[in-house]
Amino acid sequence: MPCEICGKEEQLVKAMIEDIELEVCRSCGNFGTVKTRPAQTAAQRPVTLPRELEQEESVVDDFAARMKQAREVKGWTQTELAKKLNEKVSVISAVEAGRQPDIALAQKIGNMLHITLVEKPQEAALAKTGKTTATTIGDIVKMR
Repeated sequence: MPCEICGKEEQLVKAMIEDIELEVCRSCGNFGTVKTRPAQTAAQRPVTLPRELEQEESVVDDFAARMKQAREVKGWTQTELAKKLNEKVSVISAVEAGRQPDIALAQKIGNMLHITLVEKPQEAALAKTGKTTATTIGDIVKMR
């Protein structure tokens, strides 16, 4: 696991820096007081994401177009899809017209049509940035 300040991959130590206990590399430990070597390695800790990425699943923006296209490819009418989903035709019609469904309904429709209508923000954000490692303080604060 990388240093929480610079992101270097090396042996980490616990250090008090600006009254915050961090797991950092030895060189970043010089910015504060090195306490001890961590009992649990950083690789054993779960990856934490910034607060803006800790949201629940959400319905994709183009859900209506995806749904309509998948339904038409299968050759189903809105009435046929509604019966298969055990939903009212008015619900299917409204969703295709742009009324955002709740997560459960979106997953139900997605499963029936074999399409993705629900995504996790973490996956979307990580895909956009291309990062697969944990976020460090250096990623958040622009260093000079």
